[in-house]
Amino acid sequence: MEVQQFDSLSKIDAAEWDRIAGDDVLYSHAWLSVVEMCPFEKADFFYLLVRERGKLLGAAACRIHLRDDSASLDTSFYGRVSGLARAVGLGAAPAIVVGSRFGFSPPFLLDPALSDSHAEEIAQALVRRLVERAEVLKASVMVRNARRETVAKVLSREGFLPTPELPTTYIDIRWNTFAEFIRDLRNVHRATVKGIRHQISRAKREGIVIERITDPALVSAEVYEVLDQHHRRLNGVPIPFSHALLPEVLRKLGDGAELIVASDGSRVLGAMFGLRRGGVLHAMIVGTATERARTTDTYFLMLDHMMARAIESGDRRLYYGRLVYAVKMRRGCSIEDSMLWIRGRSKLHRAGLKRITPIRNIRVTRMIRALEPVSRSNAAALQGR
Repeated sequence: MEVQQFDSLSKIDAAEWDRIAGDDVLYSHAWLSVVEMCPFEKADFFYLLVRERGKLLGAAACRIHLRDDSASLDTSFYGRVSGLARAVGLGAAPAIVVGSRFGFSPPFLLDPALSDSHAEEIAQALVRRLVERAEVLKASVMVRNARRETVAKVLSREGFLPTPELPTTYIDIRWNTFAEFIRDLRNVHRATVKGIRHQISRAKREGIVIERITDPALVSAEVYEVLDQHHRRLNGVPIPFSHALLPEVLRKLGDGAELIVASDGSRVLGAMFGLRRGGVLHAMIVGTATERARTTDTYFLMLDHMMARAIESGDRRLYYGRLVYAVKMRRGCSIEDSMLWIRGRSKLHRAGLKRITPIRNIRVTRMIRALEPVSRSNAAALQGR
């Protein structure tokens, strides 16, 4: 078994990488190349590959976050008390992060033909190399969206602490038209259906247009600013990508990129960006700006337009992401759980995490348990059961 490390995805054959990435667009060579090209944060990238007899069987895409760029990581782990965590020395950075923060994707690529025992061996090789690199850098390690049992076993053996990720919302699509979806959504929340119809009618009266942009040259700086401002309001930190993100995504992923923009003829009111492959669409980033956007329900219009686009494109599942659960659950979403695994950068840091992680576990678990009955009910209602 051989473990290789590269500091750029450009040094890795795209066809070989995409063979084990399969339909996971968030682990596609094209998307990760864009992420590497367009960072806003001070992050370095490296990639681990595990081979046996020359054949690629496992891989991981990793980001190194420096000590002065800890806010986004701490927000994802500590939430509103992230500032306090940094003040007492429990901030995550410097850290190695594995797994997508946007969309929903497992942290490691493992050849689907592997048996569970063989997959565990490959995951072990990846995790041990991660830990070795972290010890050299004196960095913590965060592994996001881990669900596979074999991966969990390995992380536990290597001293990682598990804590629930915030749940991800999604809808499984079985409709041929948006009108059919609205018909069945009445079984979930009649007031929302009434609201959707009202919002669409009002948008037509007031000249609000939502269009899909496919030409990189047509992506204005205003679209990026809307996304960035919204991300700052909601998360307290800037969007982690540079202005080049959206044009590069459209160039590299073509129809695999979904960018919709809402405007009133004179200004951009909102934008939503997503990625698709293999019948799965991930709504990655959304943003609205100005009082006009709020009074015209632009956010809701874009949520519904993304669903219409998913249906039109023949997608089987739409991931709406995390947060704003009340709105998404009223639109028929269910939730999918996963675990975040963290290993502190020192004995002292690990001791602090052992004390604070159980508190976080209680808080997030309560949220998940409150959403689970609604999730099951929504799935049954939309499937006509």
